[in-house]
Amino acid sequence: MAESAPRTQGDTAVPNSRVSFRRADENSESVVEFDCGDAWYEREINKTVREAKWANRGDVDAYEFFADGKTLGFAFFVVKEYSDPWWDSPTKAWVRYIYTLGINKGFKRKRDSHVIDGRTVESQTTLADAMMRAIESMPRGVTKGGKHVGEVVSTFLTVYTDNEHAIKFYGKVGYEQDTAWGDDAGVKMTGPDKDKATIAMRKRLPQK
Repeated sequence: MAESAPRTQGDTAVPNSRVSFRRADENSESVVEFDCGDAWYEREINKTVREAKWANRGDVDAYEFFADGKTLGFAFFVVKEYSDPWWDSPTKAWVRYIYTLGINKGFKRKRDSHVIDGRTVESQTTLADAMMRAIESMPRGVTKGGKHVGEVVSTFLTVYTDNEHAIKFYGKVGYEQDTAWGDDAGVKMTGPDKDKATIAMRKRLPQK
């Protein structure tokens, strides 16, 4: 019989994983110390986490993830109405937009594990996989003005074209490139970031 990952008060355990999570606290030392790497796009993620502007946005869901009691990473997302299932679709639906996700560099590409009958068993998936499973399994009901207005049907994210590992990872866990949003060369940014480009990726959630 599988057991849950160790929990501290207020944490939620990811089933069959050593990962747990809770709402992110902008005053935590782990926010200031977060470091997912030195590549330019990793520094962008570090900046987003450390500056903690997400704490002042009421529409942002901010979570800190843990593995063995240490900070694994952070994820920030909002729920919006987007064209669905693709960017050029005439219909709209509620979509969970993951606008930043970062993993501490010491945990990258690390295998997950869980406990079965007192034995630690290494998983075939990574700690990052567990983070994505947790986000995708979060409640999907959308409430506006105290009223239920719909359900989240998919997740959406953008990723810098230079971040080839992230693109490969998202593809592995079921995300498809939204070619209606941009081609393989990505959507070029403007202003001081004009040398950067991103692609969009989506994953349809299981329908009820």
